[in-house]
Amino acid sequence: ERLLGYVEVERELSSAARTAGAALHEQAYSSELSQDQAGAQLLEAARALAEDARLVVSGSQLLEATSEDARPGFEHLNVQLQMGGVPLAIDEFLGQVMQHSPMLSVETLSLLMPPQRRRAAAKAAVDREETLSVKVRLYALREVAVE
Repeated sequence: ERLLGYVEVERELSSAARTAGAALHEQAYSSELSQDQAGAQLLEAARALAEDARLVVSGSQLLEATSEDARPGFEHLNVQLQMGGVPLAIDEFLGQVMQHSPMLSVETLSLLMPPQRRRAAAKAAVDREETLSVKVRLYALREVAVE
């Protein structure tokens, strides 16, 4: 009799599993991708978001994946970008990071003002915004097999 009950709800269970799988892929990189493949996709996506926001990327790096702080069944894929741009471009970049799928999180963000002589020249130009140097570390989740 139990088996008949499962057969009756099979379609509903299959639909729920597909829905849950789709929701998971909006939050994390799939375990079907290797750590290297997912990391490369993350780095490429982060650079594209920065460039779309009109930031100049001067360096980018895929960092070691970590699982200490991640929930069971996931690992953190970590990237770091060094960029330069005006404050509005930095705001746009951060907005795009928050809307990205799979979900991205900002772990650290450092802003550095330009050297004093550049700052004085920037203040002399009324219509020019000051360029800031930005160092940001992002992470995304990747599914891993739970043992």
